[in-house]
Amino acid sequence: MTVTPPRRKNKTLFWISTILIVSAVAATVLLANNMRNLQSVAQRYHLTWFDHQEKVVPKFVASKPMAKLNRLEARVPSNFFKAAPSAPGAFVRTFRQTGESLCAKLEQSGVAVGRWEQSAPGATTFECTNAPVGAAEASDAPSLVVAARGTFSQVTDVRIKIVVPFTPAGMAVRDRFLSVVAMLIEQTRWLDLKASVASISRLENVAQPAFGAKLTFFHEYNNIRRCTLLLDLQSQTPQERLASAYFEKAKWFPLPPAELSR
Repeated sequence: MTVTPPRRKNKTLFWISTILIVSAVAATVLLANNMRNLQSVAQRYHLTWFDHQEKVVPKFVASKPMAKLNRLEARVPSNFFKAAPSAPGAFVRTFRQTGESLCAKLEQSGVAVGRWEQSAPGATTFECTNAPVGAAEASDAPSLVVAARGTFSQVTDVRIKIVVPFTPAGMAVRDRFLSVVAMLIEQTRWLDLKASVASISRLENVAQPAFGAKLTFFHEYNNIRRCTLLLDLQSQTPQERLASAYFEKAKWFPLPPAELSR
C-alpha cells in the first residue's frame, strides 16, 4: 500500500520557487545599466525613490595645450608679382646689313673675307673671314684679320685683329684698319661711335656701349702693337634684353601654311 504525499506542500514549494526566479529576473533587469530601468519605472509611476540622490556633475578634464609651432617666413621677390610689359621698353640696335651684304662691303674695302657661309657643316652659325688657316698667332708680322659672324640672316658681331709694328708696312696696316672701322660705322649707321675713332687710332683701350651694341678696342698686356676690335650686340639692361628678344625673328613661331589660315 503506497502513501501519497500531501499536495499542499508541493504547491507551496512551486510558487515560492517561481516567485524567487521572477524576482531575480526582474531585479536583474531593473538594476542593470546603472539602474536606469528602475529609475524609468520610478518616474513613470511618480515614485520618489531617487530624489535624495545628488546629481553627479561630470568632470571635464582640461586638454593639454598644443605645442607652439615655429613660424616660417616665406619671402618672395617683389618683382615676382610684377606683370611683364607687353611691348619692348627700350631702343636696341641691330646690324642693318645681312651677312652677305656686309661681307660684300668688306670685299670692296680690300679685305678678302670671302662669302657668307656656314662656320662648319651642319652649324647654325655663319661667318666670313680672311683668317689664314694654320697661321702662327705669335707672329709679329703686320696683319689685318677680319671675321664677321652671326646667323643665316643676321650679323651679331664683327671682330678685327691687327698687328701694327713701327714699320712702314705696320703703318699701312693701321691706315687700312681705320678705313675698315670707318666703313663699319657708316654701314651700321651708329654714328655716335665716331667719337672713339681718335682713341683707336692712338691704340688706346676703348669701351663704348650704346643701345644694346658695344664697341670694344684693346691691346695685349705685353704687346701694345697687337690689338683687337670687337663690335657686337650686348643687351645690358632688362629693358634692352626684352626688346632684343622681342625683335629677334629667329625665335618667332613660324606662320601656318596659307591653306590653314583660310
